[in-house]
Amino acid sequence: MEPLIHETFIALQAQVDALARGTNPVVYFPSGTKRIPDMPPNADATIVEGDVIGAGAYFYNPRFVSEKEIHNAVRTGTLGYLLGFVQTKEQALKGVPTAIVARDKVGNEIKTALVDGKNIRAVFLQIKALQLQFPEASVMMEPAQNVLVERLVRADVHTA
Repeated sequence: MEPLIHETFIALQAQVDALARGTNPVVYFPSGTKRIPDMPPNADATIVEGDVIGAGAYFYNPRFVSEKEIHNAVRTGTLGYLLGFVQTKEQALKGVPTAIVARDKVGNEIKTALVDGKNIRAVFLQIKALQLQFPEASVMMEPAQNVLVERLVRADVHTA
């Protein structure tokens, strides 16, 4: 399931900043991403072509992940795990879809994962995964629709 409402440039920049610091191994820019941050010096890039889930550009730290692993993850449908998501969107939607959101010091979204809020293990593991990727962020559960509305509002503000 491709994102219908893309992450903001602020979120993507924060993910790339964490890639530069070595805490976030991969940043994914889905096809249709309007603006991509500059690639940090410790990263490589690859592109997955086509009309498949996972098509787009990737920055990655070759110390932690290879170009082949990214392409294999797209091919096998395991990209979410490579990006640090503990459940697929489909798994989360079978329960009570809840957003686990990493936010910067001023409240901007950095990265959001969808989990089944009834699955305490998945909630805990997702919080820990985002805390490891973004150690300075606050990570908390939020209603998923709030994140989508926020992205829509910010997209309107930044394209107006």
